[in-house]
Amino acid sequence: MTVITFNPTRHVYTKVDKKFTMSERDVPRFDTQYKVLNDKTDGGMDFKLSHSTGPEFEPNTKWVYLSEEGYTLEVCNDPKMTEEAKKNYIKGKHYGN
Repeated sequence: MTVITFNPTRHVYTKVDKKFTMSERDVPRFDTQYKVLNDKTDGGMDFKLSHSTGPEFEPNTKWVYLSEEGYTLEVCNDPKMTEEAKKNYIKGKHYGN
């Protein structure tokens, strides 16, 4: 489980939706589970991957994680990082052929 420290100047929390939103740039690595630390969540809150809103190499895809407490964490693809990952994937696939 990867730990993320919520930063209100870089990340968004929507109280009505109980949703944390951040860019993949702010996540140390892709994981299926995250612990989000926050001064409002004593000890942090655990999130497990639920689904994505689109394909891996789509710039607008969001990775949706849910907590047992009913909160949502969205990790949004970064367009530049996604394009670079896509190019590297294609390059790697062609290298083996």
